[in-house]
Amino acid sequence: MAKKQPIEVAAPVAAPAPVVVEAPKLDIATTVTGEEYARLVNVKQLKALIKTAGLRMAGDLPAALVLEVGKLVEKAAGRCVGDKRATIQPQDL
Repeated sequence: MAKKQPIEVAAPVAAPAPVVVEAPKLDIATTVTGEEYARLVNVKQLKALIKTAGLRMAGDLPAALVLEVGKLVEKAAGRCVGDKRATIQPQDL
């Protein structure tokens, strides 16, 4: 009878380390101050929209909304940079 040859098993190959790309920081909190948020948020239209729901709007809501939009844009910028693109697209949001 023929001798069985041992089966050689290759050593496991380590997966390459993920590439971490840091998104540009858009420090919205310090960039948009005072009345500048009116350029990003139309306060009158926002107030009218809230009023149609039978609610009232706090005076600091537009500034808080701008901060949230800033966070959303920072997240989208990170995804854009991670995908090696220079244009933020709707699917990045």
